Amino acid sequence: MLTDPSARPETIAPDFSNLVVVIAQTGDEWSTTGILVQHYVLPLLRKHDVRLVEVARNGPTRKDGVAVLQDTRQPYRLHLDGVYKLSRENRVTGTMPQLGGVRKCSQKAKGAPQDAWRANEFGDRTYIHAIGFNVHEGTRITRDSAYSMGGQRIPTYPLHEWGWSRQDCLDYLYRKLGVAWPKSCCRHCPYAGNKSGWPEQLARFAALPTEAAQHIIDEYVCLALNPRSGLFGPGKSPDHATAP
Repeated sequence: MLTDPSARPETIAPDFSNLVVVIAQTGDEWSTTGILVQHYVLPLLRKHDVRLVEVARNGPTRKDGVAVLQDTRQPYRLHLDGVYKLSRENRVTGTMPQLGGVRKCSQKAKGAPQDAWRANEFGDRTYIHAIGFNVHEGTRITRDSAYSMGGQRIPTYPLHEWGWSRQDCLDYLYRKLGVAWPKSCCRHCPYAGNKSGWPEQLARFAALPTEAAQHIIDEYVCLALNPRSGLFGPGKSPDHATAP
């Protein structure tokens, strides 16, 4: 809706004064994502005076609280390093995010700090929470829609409502901005490195070896402690570590 005013829903004020863009930094996002957002997205937010809030968790537990990295209507940069990196927790505990389960890594590093900020910001007021799940992510929508925070949170999924796939989003960005936009994800994300996404993820590992190296070491440590706990499941990660 920042590039096409006709897409603005009636719930958003014409001057975008009631729109808040909230980003949770895990500390492990690819630098290329940050560069693209700073070059193409932040100028749009500044142009329309849209409020951007950037948060991160302060430590491994909820009681450690949340850091607000910035809260501004004129953003010029992102803080990709966050505060307490998910990869730091991985190294300390000898674990890695897993394909199975319910994406606990996302819940801890992204969901929890955003929830804490919204609870503090909105109190007992209701608010609409738009999330970019696409038309192929029905399972995630079903799970997310059950989370109402006592009725305060009203979730909506614009991409799903429009019938847009991830490829539709990439095509739109290319038409509007003229750039191929890689997936936003943690460098060690097993979901980004699944069968269909691995070629893109592997290419990024090769292009940015200094960013990738840490996570290769993290998985080495993880597999040394438990050979069945690699990123991609038992027997599906490279056999580069064995239990001592």
